[in-house]
Amino acid sequence: MSVKISKNTLMAICFLLGVILAPTITYLLATQGWKNPFDPNQYQDKNVYVAPDGTEWASYQAYIDYLKSKGQPLPTPETEVSVIRHIDWQVIDDLAGGGIASVYIYVYDSQLRKFEGDGSAYKTGTDGTLESGISYRSGDQLKVELVKSNAKGWYSFTVPKMASEDAQVITVNPVTLRFFTEINSTTAPTFTLNHQGTAIADAGEYNVTTSGTTRTFTFSIFNNDDNTGFIESYDPLNEIDWWCEVYLKQYTGNYADISLSGWDGSYEKGSAMYYYKHVTATGTNGISKYKVGNSYIWSGSWSFSFTGDFTGYSGDTTDWDIFVYIYTDPAYYQQKSSFGPDSVQLGSTFDVDIVD
Repeated sequence: MSVKISKNTLMAICFLLGVILAPTITYLLATQGWKNPFDPNQYQDKNVYVAPDGTEWASYQAYIDYLKSKGQPLPTPETEVSVIRHIDWQVIDDLAGGGIASVYIYVYDSQLRKFEGDGSAYKTGTDGTLESGISYRSGDQLKVELVKSNAKGWYSFTVPKMASEDAQVITVNPVTLRFFTEINSTTAPTFTLNHQGTAIADAGEYNVTTSGTTRTFTFSIFNNDDNTGFIESYDPLNEIDWWCEVYLKQYTGNYADISLSGWDGSYEKGSAMYYYKHVTATGTNGISKYKVGNSYIWSGSWSFSFTGDFTGYSGDTTDWDIFVYIYTDPAYYQQKSSFGPDSVQLGSTFDVDIVD
């Protein structure tokens, strides 16, 4: 004799079984590490991908292709994932393009404790890349110094996450640092000084009697090498800004009777007055020279004007020494009488005599 079960009764039995078994299934999934084929979150573990029918796939892309072929709903992909990987440093020339070879890289944490960088081998290869010797976690705060001859720069950044698709196939975490080829410190810069259209040569003079007791001067720097220049940064080890500055030292004779305006600041040290002016590093009025094809995006020329008031000046000759430094900070010089531990002078000192 057969027993007939109505459709409604069967549905009620299945519902009751689900209520009874659900806690057990949940417990086993949580404690025994069972994979739930209907939980899209478990696809993100990046170790194995389980389709609803139980088939497993080692590749995320193969898993997606399989779901598509079966007409199954696709999980929402995780766009970025945190990783613990070696970093693939990629040092790019911001002006000339391409990788820069033989750049030494020094890596510190946010407290300036060194991670890597000691040893002559820790530098970029011919393609401008270098794989780190240790792993870094996404979110780590790093400070990195790049050094190649007179090109130097500091970078502060957070180790990035990786795209989930890249994290499956790329074994390193790529980080790009845009660097530069420095302006040649001896041959590239050209300096000019004129007063209202009249040029003053290096080792020349300004005559107060014949040219006037109040005069506007213009000092200019010209970079002669394409795709070279300077990029500003901050040196956290010495707590100094790495800027480019023009300094004018005014001394000997009755130097205190000459007043200059138009500079960023001044101070007196010993028997001399020092004036300083910040030089723009990049842009249309900067010393970085940037050429694309036959067109100059940045001409590599910078200039500024200042005024000299010689109303009360007479007698002995006063000297002006004008010099340009990179990796310098005027506040550092004022405190320590040093242009900076890493300072580099561009060109030679431009000398002018003020005579009456």
